[in-house]
Amino acid sequence: NQIEQQEKDLEELAKTQREKKELNFNDKKKIDEFLKRQKEQEKLMQDFNKKLKDNLEEFKKQQDPEAKKEESEFEKDLKKRLEENKKALKQNEKLLKEIEELKKKFNKEKFTEKVEELAAKSKSKKKSLKQVLELMKRFFVKKKFEKLISEFDKLGKEQEELAKKDKENTKEAQEKINKKLDDLIKQLNDVEKDNKQLRKPLKLKRNKNEEKNIKDDVKDASESLKKKEETTSSEEEKASAKKKAVKKQKDAAKKMKKMSLQMQAAAQGSGEEQQEEDAAMLRQILDNLVAFSFREEDNMNAFSKITANNNAYSSNLKDQYTLKTNFEHIDDSLFALASRNPKIGQKVNDEIAAVYFNIEKAITAFEDARIGKGVGSQQYAITSANNLAELLSKILDKMNSEMGMPSPGQGSGGTPLPDIIISQEELNKKMEEELKKSDKGKDGKEGEKGKKGENREGENGEGKSNSKGSNSGDGKQGKNGKGKNGKGDKNGEGKHGKEGKFGDTGFGENNTGELFKIYQQQQLLRKALDERLEKDGLKEKGDASNLLRQMEQAELNILNNGITKETLNKMKNIKHQLLKLQKAVLQQGEKNKRKSETNKKDFENTQIKPLEKAKSYFNSTEILNKQNLPLQPIYKQKVKQYFNYKND
Repeated sequence: NQIEQQEKDLEELAKTQREKKELNFNDKKKIDEFLKRQKEQEKLMQDFNKKLKDNLEEFKKQQDPEAKKEESEFEKDLKKRLEENKKALKQNEKLLKEIEELKKKFNKEKFTEKVEELAAKSKSKKKSLKQVLELMKRFFVKKKFEKLISEFDKLGKEQEELAKKDKENTKEAQEKINKKLDDLIKQLNDVEKDNKQLRKPLKLKRNKNEEKNIKDDVKDASESLKKKEETTSSEEEKASAKKKAVKKQKDAAKKMKKMSLQMQAAAQGSGEEQQEEDAAMLRQILDNLVAFSFREEDNMNAFSKITANNNAYSSNLKDQYTLKTNFEHIDDSLFALASRNPKIGQKVNDEIAAVYFNIEKAITAFEDARIGKGVGSQQYAITSANNLAELLSKILDKMNSEMGMPSPGQGSGGTPLPDIIISQEELNKKMEEELKKSDKGKDGKEGEKGKKGENREGENGEGKSNSKGSNSGDGKQGKNGKGKNGKGDKNGEGKHGKEGKFGDTGFGENNTGELFKIYQQQQLLRKALDERLEKDGLKEKGDASNLLRQMEQAELNILNNGITKETLNKMKNIKHQLLKLQKAVLQQGEKNKRKSETNKKDFENTQIKPLEKAKSYFNSTEILNKQNLPLQPIYKQKVKQYFNYKND
C-alpha cells in the first residue's frame, strides 16, 4: 500500500517537472518530503526483505530441527530471489542519492529523467515484492504438507508398535495416539485452507474417507481397551476385547502408512505436472515475446520512413498502442508464472520495466511529433525485449534440464530400450532383496508356543483356530513360526503372514521412504518406455500398449500393497515382456523382398569433353576474323598512319 501511494506521488512529481519551467518553493518542499518518505520506505523494504530471509531459516528449523541441510531447487531459487531483491534495493538507494544531488544543482532534464527511472524501478519493486510473498506462502504450504506426510507415517509406526506390546497397550496410551491423529487432521485442514488462498493452489490430494476410517479404527481400539481394563468384565470378555483392540490398532497403522505413501506419490506427481505446465507456459510466452519484438521493429522502420504529416502516421501510432497492450498480456503471464516459479527472477522484472519505460517514452515522443526521439526509444524497447527473450530462453533450458528432458546429444527418443531393461532388472532384484529381508525378519518369530488354556496370538501373524481339543499340547516352534502339534484352544498356532502386505508383514517395519523410492523408479521407467515407444512408432501397437498398462498397474500395487510376492511376479513378467518387445524392435526393419547387388556393367562416355574442345580451339593459328572496318575516310587515314608508324 505504501509503494502504491509513493507511485502516485511520483507521477505527480514527474508531471510537475514536465509542465513547469521553474519550480517554486512549495514544489521544492514537496520534492524534499517525497525523497524523505522514499528513503524511509527503502529502509523498511530492506528490513522486510531481511525478515523474510530469517523467517525462511526459522521455518526450516521448526519443521524439522534434525533435518539434513540439503536444499531443494525451489528453496535455492527462492533464496536467490531474496538476494536479488536486496541488491535491487541497494541500487534504488543509490538512485535516490543521485536525485538528491541533481535537486541541489537542479539540472531539470537529468532530474526528470532520474525521476522517471525511479518510477519504473518502483513498479518493478512492487511486482517483485508480490511475487516473493506468493512464493514464500507457496513454499510454506508445500513444506507443511510434506511434514504432515512424514508425521502420518511416524504415527502409523507408533500405532503398530503399541499393538505389539502387552502391558503398555492401555487405553491411556491409545488416547495419546488418537489425540495426535486429531491434531494431524486439524493441521491438514489448515494447510488446505492456506493452499486455497494461493493465486494458483497446489494439487494436494486427500483421502477423507480413509481419514474417517482411521479415526473409526482408533476410536474402536480405545473402546475395546477400556472394556479390557474394566473390573466388571470377565476374563473371556477381556481377552476378546484385547484381541479386537489389537486388530483395530493394526488396521489403523496399516491405513496411516498407506495414506502417507499415497499422499507422497500424489504430491510428487503434482510437482512434476506443475513443472511441465510451467515449461509449456514459458515456451508460449517466449513465442509471443519474439513476435512482439518483430512487430515493434516493423513499426520502428515504418516511423523512420515518414513525417508527422503523413497519412500513415496516426495508423502507426495506433499500432504502437496495440503493441503496448500486447506486451501487457506477456507481462501478466510472466507475473503469474513468477508467482509460482522462483526461477523467474529480478532481472526479468527489470527488463520488463525497461520495455515499458521505453514504450511509454516512444508514445510520448510520437504524440509530440518528435519522430527521431520516438524511434530511438523504440530501439531501446526492442533491445530490452530481446534481452528478456534471452533470459527466458536460459530459464527454460534449465527447467528442461531439471525435468530430465533429453539433451541435444541424446536425441528426442530418450532412454534406449536395452538401458530400460537393465534398470528394470536391477529394480526387480532390489525388490526381491527387500522381500527376503522382510520374510527373514519374521521367520520363526511370529508364532508362539501353544500353551495350555491360553488364548495367544502370534506376533505379527494371524492366529489360527484349532478345534482339536481344548487344553492339550505344548506346540513347539517350527518353520515360519508354525507350532508343531499345537492343539491349543484358540490361536494355538502362530500363522505366518500370507503375503506380507504393506504395513503388516511384507514391508511393515522398514522405512516407507525406501518403498516410495522403488515406486518412483518404476514410475520413471514407465515414462522412459513411453517416450521410447513414441519415438519408434510402437506406442499404439497392442503389445506395447498392454505393457505400459501392466507397468502402471505394478506402480499401483506397490503403492497400495507394498512389496508382495504377487507384485514381484508381475515385475518379473514386465521384464520378460520388455525382452520380447526388444526382439520385436530389432526385427522391425528387416525385409527379404529386395536384395541389393553390385553393378558389374561398364559404361563409356562418348561425349567430347568441353576442356578438349577449348584446347583445340586455342591451339589454332588464326583466331581473329579479319574484315575491313566500316570507317569514314578521315579515320581510315588515321588507322593507316598508326600502323605505318608502328612498322617504322
